[in-house]
Amino acid sequence: MWTKEATNGKPDILAVAQRSLEQWQNERDLVGVRDVRAVAKLPAQEQGAWRQLWADVAAVLKQAQTKNQGGSSP
Repeated sequence: MWTKEATNGKPDILAVAQRSLEQWQNERDLVGVRDVRAVAKLPAQEQGAWRQLWADVAAVLKQAQTKNQGGSSP
C-alpha cells in the first residue's frame, strides 16, 4: 500500500506515507523484528521475510523522500 501511495505523486498522501514509514523505522515496539541482532534470533524463514520488509520500507521511504523534495525517482 505504501509503495502505491509513495508513487502516486499527491503531496498530502506522500507526506502521510513518508511519516508512517519513518515511524515504522523508529517504533520501539518493532525493534524485535527490525534490529539486526533481534532478527538473527528468529527462525530462518522469518529472518528473510523481516529483512525483506525492512529493505522494502527503506526503498519506498527513499522514493517518497525524493518525490517530496520535488525530484523524480528511477
